Amino acid sequence: MKIAGKRYPNLIRKPSGFYWNPPPGSRGVFSTTAFGKEFGPEQMERYYLRETSLARWRVEQKGLTAPRAPDDTVDALFRDYLGSTKVTQTARRTQDEYRRCLTALADFPLEDGSRFGDQVWARLKFRHADALFKLFVYDENQDPRPVYARGCMAVARQAWNWARRAQEEQFKVNPFEKMGLKAPKARKVKWTSSEVLQFIAKAEEMGLISVGLAAVLCYELGQRVSDARRMLRSAFARVDGRLAVTVVQQKTEVELLLPVSNTLECWLDKVPADRPHLLVSEATGRPYRDYELSKAAAAVRAAAGIRNEVRIGDLRRTCVTELGRAGATDDELISVTGHSDRTI
Repeated sequence: MKIAGKRYPNLIRKPSGFYWNPPPGSRGVFSTTAFGKEFGPEQMERYYLRETSLARWRVEQKGLTAPRAPDDTVDALFRDYLGSTKVTQTARRTQDEYRRCLTALADFPLEDGSRFGDQVWARLKFRHADALFKLFVYDENQDPRPVYARGCMAVARQAWNWARRAQEEQFKVNPFEKMGLKAPKARKVKWTSSEVLQFIAKAEEMGLISVGLAAVLCYELGQRVSDARRMLRSAFARVDGRLAVTVVQQKTEVELLLPVSNTLECWLDKVPADRPHLLVSEATGRPYRDYELSKAAAAVRAAAGIRNEVRIGDLRRTCVTELGRAGATDDELISVTGHSDRTI
């Protein structure tokens, strides 16, 4: 958008205020940043920090050499950690999540106006991490985000743990250790069978076949939303006369072969046979991204009058719970969820 004749790429304005909106292709790494109702010097400085991070990421994606930060800064530590085998050998989704968390921390403005990423990493103490958390736990609108903040702190702690060996001479202390942050309680929310039926019926009524199919995929197969979103028609095939689907889980890279229920088969028939991607936004004609699908599902849930507590991601837990109540063994549950540990 333009302000006073000057163009600001990726800056948008909504009734709720100004936002930095990452361009398509980078949204798995960067998230939307809210600036509030005004766009003054402070907001402009934060805007340029986001643009700088985006430019650095684009250079890295093209395989070029990005301008190196001074080797003693947090920016350099995070850069080297993300390029280490400790990270690069994890699933792509995990790498993107780590990069998103560390970018948010590095770009976070401190009370003296500097960035956290510009600090000398080996000089940071416990009190610095505690002070950072007290600031970072609130978003741009001063709304608390404890779960997200704890997650980012955990990734930073891993980066310093890596530095304990990789940067042995400079390492003095891990400021993110022993922060006393309580882990969030495990989410236990589940759908009722009637709510699932209400949801998929309302999705079809609203013409959002992909959203209804996404719910059916998660509920009938017990898979994560991210895996349902990526499913292709080519993954479905007849095995011994019955339709089955091969799922390669994005988080664990585990490959599963799952039977397809009659309900799911009926919903597959609602999608054009020549469409390779199953979950395509009816509004844009493009495959859904995670956040887009969750947002569309929330709209359907509200229109159907279903409780606000449930999310489309809870359908996986609902499926596994119902399988357990129906008498499925541990091995049978593992064959659906892809977990390697019986305790989980």
